[in-house]
Amino acid sequence: MSDIKQSFKESQYSPSDAYWMAKMALSAYDPSAKVQKEVEELGFTDFEFFDNKGTQAFCCSDDEKVILSFRGTEASHIEDIISDARVLKTEGPFGKVHRGFKFALDNVWSDVESKVKSLEGKRLYITGHSLGAALATLAAATFSNNDVKPESIYTFGQPKVGNKSFAKEYNGRLGEIHNRFVNNNDVVTRVPNVGFEHIGKFIYINHKGELVYNINLLKLEADRLAGRVSGRLKNLTKIGSDGTADHSMVNYLEFLEKNISFNPFSNN
Repeated sequence: MSDIKQSFKESQYSPSDAYWMAKMALSAYDPSAKVQKEVEELGFTDFEFFDNKGTQAFCCSDDEKVILSFRGTEASHIEDIISDARVLKTEGPFGKVHRGFKFALDNVWSDVESKVKSLEGKRLYITGHSLGAALATLAAATFSNNDVKPESIYTFGQPKVGNKSFAKEYNGRLGEIHNRFVNNNDVVTRVPNVGFEHIGKFIYINHKGELVYNINLLKLEADRLAGRVSGRLKNLTKIGSDGTADHSMVNYLEFLEKNISFNPFSNN
């Protein structure tokens, strides 16, 4: 297994970085005291937990890097995300963004911004899963507007965040350093459906658990169909859909651990 001290180099994408960022995204679901113990065992001497009106995140740092991780939504609350997808847009960085996501980030933004600015000069990495992925994207955009550019952004199971204008500006500034992972039929990555667009580099986990970059639409839909079929066969006695299971952050982490040495961009 890759050591975190040997990871987080100055690069747009790293398999080991992806793994550790997935670990950090999963850790964001844990209570503050547990997260602090986990990151201190990894060598991060500085830690702060943010929690206000239901929005949670944590920031940890060592001598060289800062990791900012936003808490997402439990699988049992996926329906809440889908319902929230129907709310109106509001003005955000680069264009119109999902109002619920923007308000959620606002709950902790002043404290998050203050903490990150106090660590100026260190490389900033941002991550999150589900709702946390949306907040990570908005945080990266807002930092960019304030002349703070992250080193890399890794998101997992991310819903769409903003409109076409937002996506265009975001991709122009941050698209090359944003690695957006989608696991097969993950339902949350499909919403909101109308008036929103995805951002970043799309890294797809196919139904065999392999990482694929730049998959075309025809192959994508064929693989998703294969995933639905295999998912039904594996879970005949279980409650829940294939799309719900594919949203699990535990599954994202498992796939990245299996591909700890594989770079999906190496063949492009």
